[in-house]
Amino acid sequence: ESIARDAVALGFPHLIVQAKAELGASYDSAGRRSDAARELQEALVIAVTHDFDALAGRVVNGIILVSKGGSVDPEDLRRWVALGEAFATRGDDRRGLRGDLQNNLCLALRSAADPLGALEACRRAEAAYTQDRGADSLAVLRARINQVSALLDADRAVEALELAQSTLRILDELQDPVESDNIAALEHLAAAQHAVGVRRAALESFEGAWRRRLVITGGQGPTAFRTLQNLVVLRALVGELAAADEGLRRLRELDSSNGLRLAIVESLVAANGDDTVRATALLDAVVARAPARGRDSEHARFTLALLAAANGRPAHALTVLESVCGSEPPVAPMNVSICRGIAVATAAIANDRQAMLLWLARFEASFPMDPDADELGLATCAHAALLDHWSEGVETSAREAVERMSRDTHERAPLSRVLSTWLRTRVARP
Repeated sequence: ESIARDAVALGFPHLIVQAKAELGASYDSAGRRSDAARELQEALVIAVTHDFDALAGRVVNGIILVSKGGSVDPEDLRRWVALGEAFATRGDDRRGLRGDLQNNLCLALRSAADPLGALEACRRAEAAYTQDRGADSLAVLRARINQVSALLDADRAVEALELAQSTLRILDELQDPVESDNIAALEHLAAAQHAVGVRRAALESFEGAWRRRLVITGGQGPTAFRTLQNLVVLRALVGELAAADEGLRRLRELDSSNGLRLAIVESLVAANGDDTVRATALLDAVVARAPARGRDSEHARFTLALLAAANGRPAHALTVLESVCGSEPPVAPMNVSICRGIAVATAAIANDRQAMLLWLARFEASFPMDPDADELGLATCAHAALLDHWSEGVETSAREAVERMSRDTHERAPLSRVLSTWLRTRVARP
């Protein structure tokens, strides 16, 4: 802020634009997005007024990056990119900026729940970086890491896994494995492994990411918190509850002020234990506080829905799912698969054929069900319930799905509980 004030006092427009752009980036990093947007917009006006075209292109790039934190129209983002490219071309500053614009568009479109648009932008960024900086440049590899996120958002986990594996391999050959890009690639690999259902492998990857993070951060700071948070939740999911509790204790030591996020992690750990009453109470409290959207709060809602379904509260489970998949902005494809799978199994447990049919039909036109996706066990239940058919073949298929999922989770995991409850319910029915 003082540098920006000094630049204004000196009265050099070029310096003022640079200072305001840097201040905007600092505000964005601190979560002060409205202040960031104000500084960047003021910088853009000055840059355009004085024909600083190349600098104006860079400022537009900053505006797109700030947009990823809020609700924005994807078409507005694309218009900003076109404007930035025009400034870059006029200012002869195309080297690198084309890729930066598309890469930041990718990030912003992910926030706007447009994963396919984000994927296209990431791929354009990779192509631009390849042309400008070379095929094995760090910029290209970073764009591929962002592609992994977009593929996961689009419910294309197998593609995400393959890309994450190849990107990590190149990065680890190119530079020290403890570099931040390498750790990000390893964490994305873990997320892809989790999405395809190989949770033990995902746990190993998160353990490796945490070891690397310890080398460069000493286990301190927001990136360390996020890595450990993911590790703790996955430890609980596979049944390593003592290790999860120890990780939760360390999270509190890292940042005791981060109350909501700590509450979410505690509730997710509890959901995998024996005391489902306590876990449900914790999740209910989290859901009441947390925003409807956002990865952590959505995870909490899905887990609460699973517990509610397994504990004989199907109406509550469906209400919770509505809070994720029944409201604006548009629902991410990954969440559609999860919502539909849990909702149909829940309706089947309650023998509510109407609710089951409604959830199956709800997204069918835009997101057809994929029986080979990670919702395999729930999809099996859904199809069997839809047909109202219970035969030896269907029972065998459903039990195989439960066994497959239980290999990488444990019997008290919320998903395992729902599948087992569904099977018991169907067997008990005449």
